[in-house]
Amino acid sequence: MTDSGASNPKVLHLLKVFLWIGLTGFGGTLATMTLMEQEWVSRRKLLTQKQFLEGMALCYLLPGPTAVLLSIYLGSRMRRTLGGIVCGLAFIAPAILLTFLLSWIYFQFHTIPQVAALFIDLEPVVVAFILAMLFRSSKAALTSLSRWAVALSVGILLIFPVLPQVWNLITLLLLSGLIGMLCMRSYSTTVQSGSLLAVSGVLAFLREATLSLSPGLLILLPLAFVFLKASLVMFGGGVVAIPLFQQELVQTYHWLTPQQFLDGVAIGQLTPGPVTVVATFAGYAVGSWPGAVVATVAMYLPSFVLMLVATPLLLRLRYSSLVQGTLQGILAGALGMMGATALLLSRTAVTNLWQAALALFCLVLLLRWNISPALVILAVALLGLLRLLFAF
Repeated sequence: MTDSGASNPKVLHLLKVFLWIGLTGFGGTLATMTLMEQEWVSRRKLLTQKQFLEGMALCYLLPGPTAVLLSIYLGSRMRRTLGGIVCGLAFIAPAILLTFLLSWIYFQFHTIPQVAALFIDLEPVVVAFILAMLFRSSKAALTSLSRWAVALSVGILLIFPVLPQVWNLITLLLLSGLIGMLCMRSYSTTVQSGSLLAVSGVLAFLREATLSLSPGLLILLPLAFVFLKASLVMFGGGVVAIPLFQQELVQTYHWLTPQQFLDGVAIGQLTPGPVTVVATFAGYAVGSWPGAVVATVAMYLPSFVLMLVATPLLLRLRYSSLVQGTLQGILAGALGMMGATALLLSRTAVTNLWQAALALFCLVLLLRWNISPALVILAVALLGLLRLLFAF
């Protein structure tokens, strides 16, 4: 298995796969990451579990929407820069286009189409998705007592946080990386030069991201700046950025009313793909379709720049014990975060026997028969429609 060999899938195939994931990726960051893991590792076996987990750890280390970063990473592992661009765009395109359409409807008719009823049973299924991915990933990643200790500690500190939500997750992940680095510490010349290269890469990330907006977008510079800044300080998924969006869009610039902001977040939850498509909604509210384009580009362009630079850097440094230790520590922390997320979601998502049975049945489908999560989501959406129509 190579990173860009002839046996890897063609670009057109990557486009089809990630368009499908983008269309069916309901349920948030972890649910869409489960789709990617199932397609790339469990079903198609294009990457090993270890390679996938390395990418996942890198995505949690970088700022930006985690699932978007992961789609770019997977594409670049298969077909380098072109693959990363194609997979990332294919993944976010369905959500962006649907959000643009719903934004136009919302500001024309001041209402949100009532499509949420189709997904009334989705939350228990998301819990099953997270547990399935956690089970498979833990077998490959949590292979020592120290890694289990990091994972359990992060999980507990997420359930009982000691810091504000915006900073709690990134602090825990950075501490996890530090613990991993110290546990696999090495003083070899290779590791030291690798560390310098990693630092240089981070500085290059920031420099490229700040220069990413073209002069033609300066007419909407404040809008672009808000979402560029949000993308560069967002760690751990799009939901973490919601408080920042609220502060900037409602309190600082007064571009949206509190109710409009809540409606925009709801639209982001109703569409597949990343919840950060609220940027498209806010951009449309400020400047119609040009504003939507500017906000969307500012939201996602840094992710493409960061990951397309970071992936080849990771491939060059992946044999460094320092880098491996850091990634393994971050990954252990991320798995602890997934476990805590599943527990917190289950408190509201699994509240009766029907929801418990649905979650358990989906978990068995995913683990025992390796059913595609996309098919499970579509089946649950159809079930939600039938329950709505026939009230059972």
